[in-house]
Amino acid sequence: AAGSMFMMVKLPDGCDDVAWCEGLMQQENVLCLPGTIFEMPGYFRIVYVAPSAVVVEACQRILAYAASH
Repeated sequence: AAGSMFMMVKLPDGCDDVAWCEGLMQQENVLCLPGTIFEMPGYFRIVYVAPSAVVVEACQRILAYAASH
């Protein structure tokens, strides 16, 4: 049986989660969902369903994007 896991990650105070997720997709080609759609503004959601190598690369891209913003 296959499954998935997700995590809600807090952004810095005052950060627009929708804009942050849009920028992440545009600049790093990583899709995360903004917390606003789950009634959790200021967070973004990461879903782990890909093979571990893909998840590691996505996390590295998220870290690179976060460091530049």
